[in-house]
Amino acid sequence: MDAYLVDDRTIRITTIRKCKSNIRLGFYLRFNATTFALHTSSRPIQTCPWFFAGKCNFVGYFTQISVPKVIVPTLVSESMPEAFVSTERDKGIRHRVRLHDARAKKPTRKHELAVCLQPIFLLADWTILIQFFEVSH
Repeated sequence: MDAYLVDDRTIRITTIRKCKSNIRLGFYLRFNATTFALHTSSRPIQTCPWFFAGKCNFVGYFTQISVPKVIVPTLVSESMPEAFVSTERDKGIRHRVRLHDARAKKPTRKHELAVCLQPIFLLADWTILIQFFEVSH
């Protein structure tokens, strides 16, 4: 199972569980010797049972974890901590989760391509414009 750090304050997991499951997941981050228990919220991806598969008992769930402000500086500055998940029924049994940094990277530089829209808008034979780009390469 994998978890994804999508921004500095949010971790997301996709799971498959029984329809209308009320079991909450526990999520834990361990930095060296300190372990933090984080609250999770889950919602089904689709309504269940599906209209086209009435006998199906399983559905995908999106689970979102909000990272407290106190952890954010450590999470952003250090390498990815160890992550674990458990159910509220079996809190003592924790399963390791790979935590991936999926945050959007900041752009390195602006692009240098610019297009003047007025001549393109007024251009009657737009195929000439395509030929220009093909010839210019």
